[in-house]
Amino acid sequence: MRKVYKYEVEQTTWLPENHKILHVAFMKPADGLVESIHIWCEVDTYIVTCTKHCKFHIICTGDPVPENSEYIGTAINDEKTYVLHLYKEKGI
Repeated sequence: MRKVYKYEVEQTTWLPENHKILHVAFMKPADGLVESIHIWCEVDTYIVTCTKHCKFHIICTGDPVPENSEYIGTAINDEKTYVLHLYKEKGI
């Protein structure tokens, strides 16, 4: 059975090995203080899998793209005052 799970993105985030990233977006916590970037991943729960650490890079528009990384998505905050781009290191 496939399910969709939400994860908060940190520089190193633990994800199931069989994850497929579907979406990237900002989310405000319940206290409404600081928005953070989250990803939604599809995971096949019938496959027993280990978790692995994935290294992410969050960059601003105009910043250099990290070497050895692949583009995941772009997130725009609710107020549309800034845009961040998410990259994941390859091979990790």
